[in-house]
Amino acid sequence: MRINHNISALNAYNHQQRNVAQTSRVMEKLVSGMRINRAADDAAGLNISEKMRAQTRGLSQADRNILDGVSLVQVADGGLDAIHSALQRMRELSVQSANDTLTDSDRIVIQQETIQLKNTVDDIATSTTFNQIHLLDGSNPYTSSIGGGGGSYQYENVLALPPVSSNGMFQFGTNLGYPTTENDNNQPLVYGSGSTSYPSIKIGANVYGLHTNISSNVSVLEPLAEENGQYKVVYQVIDEGVDVKVSQFVNIVKDKYQIRYSIENQSEKNLEIGFLFNIDTQLGSDDSAPFIVNDAPIRNETRYQGENIPNSFVVYNNNGTNPELQAHGILKNTDEFPIIEEPHQFGIGQWTMVDKWDWIPSGGFGDSAYSIWWKEREIGTDDSFEVNTYYGLAVPPTIENPNNADQEGPYDVILQVGANEGDLYKIQLTDARTESLAIDRIDISTQRGAEQAIRTLDKAIGQVSGERSKWGAYQNALEHIYNNVTNTSENLNSALSRIKDADMALEMTKYTKNNILAQSAQAMVAQSQQIPQGILQLLKEN
Repeated sequence: MRINHNISALNAYNHQQRNVAQTSRVMEKLVSGMRINRAADDAAGLNISEKMRAQTRGLSQADRNILDGVSLVQVADGGLDAIHSALQRMRELSVQSANDTLTDSDRIVIQQETIQLKNTVDDIATSTTFNQIHLLDGSNPYTSSIGGGGGSYQYENVLALPPVSSNGMFQFGTNLGYPTTENDNNQPLVYGSGSTSYPSIKIGANVYGLHTNISSNVSVLEPLAEENGQYKVVYQVIDEGVDVKVSQFVNIVKDKYQIRYSIENQSEKNLEIGFLFNIDTQLGSDDSAPFIVNDAPIRNETRYQGENIPNSFVVYNNNGTNPELQAHGILKNTDEFPIIEEPHQFGIGQWTMVDKWDWIPSGGFGDSAYSIWWKEREIGTDDSFEVNTYYGLAVPPTIENPNNADQEGPYDVILQVGANEGDLYKIQLTDARTESLAIDRIDISTQRGAEQAIRTLDKAIGQVSGERSKWGAYQNALEHIYNNVTNTSENLNSALSRIKDADMALEMTKYTKNNILAQSAQAMVAQSQQIPQGILQLLKEN
């Protein structure tokens, strides 16, 4: 028997302390409801659960992001719906004005209502916003990164106005100027470096140049002036029996220039009139940029006619081993870039040859110029016709190889619809202004103008319908994404609960057991204190 070390008491005390500590941990789990309150509770489980918690919280935010996106889409669709109604009314008025039972004064009154409706369309397009984001006025230019170094700038900083000189000559080139050299390879496309366009009009058997190759019979009737956001220059062709006015308009549509010509016969007789638009792109080493047509590089002189004319083309500012996408031309109608009349011929070739009406490709090197022809048609006295095209930046302007022209298109609004990087949904906004819909010049104060307006409004209504279908598809897609995100979030939360949440019944059982053991240990500590009392008994007997 020993009195310095009461081993039984120490043993009972140690068990009591362990039971108290275990009871404390179980109580913590019962109070918090969590199985893992600190890393020591389950090191591996904590690592897994924290990653899953990041996912569930990200998905919860993605839910809200998607619903915000749906709201944005609904606002845009609502604005387009109102524009649709205005267009339908304008078409109704055009049909009314086309009826010759009306007098000129009747048509003037109808035209006044049409003007108000056009103003309404522009007001709706301008005022339709979501969180100060303009959805329908084309004021949100694409902001994709460009350049191999990952730098970025907005295209609106590149498209300069005016892009033409006082007499209407285009000044396209690179930021290092003209003539192009190897130093210009892969440089940004800008405007303001030289005269690079040679449009011409064919009247009967004669061809009259308007810009650099200006004919002696052509004069600048009205020099450069801004008119309703467009830069206008008016030419006049005067020859024997010929009096034709050609109005050139240039304005920005998203990331491109729209170049439009209105040709009016002021002669006293009908004329056969055709039109040719030509640009020397001045891109690439020694002005020799390759074209991409139908996803294939074209470096030889080539002519496309009829159904073979491509919808669009791309020009690269380098003909070496690493060409860089720079310029993009539109030839056929799209919802985004409406074409008034599709051309009958498109050619790529040397700038000194491709601007000729009787041009036939030689099969030689294509240089970097292109031309678009609109065939001759009979135009009566005081009648006119219009043609247009688009030329400007291509998006994105950098790819690895010109053989791979399939690139993702530009977007205005990018929604984060998932918990991880790259879980994106991209939305293109709409330009629904009258200018974009090509209805800004509608005049139904004459019977002929009303007839033309019906055709123009049909195209505009179809364009707005297409845009509304696009926005409807956006909403449907976002709603499906939302359902998937909520399902994923529910399943992840269930898995996270199994890892981190406490089983309350099990923990209560442990608490009861540990509490009883702690009380039992306390009783044993008290009993163990009686053992040294036996030594006192021995001492008394001596």
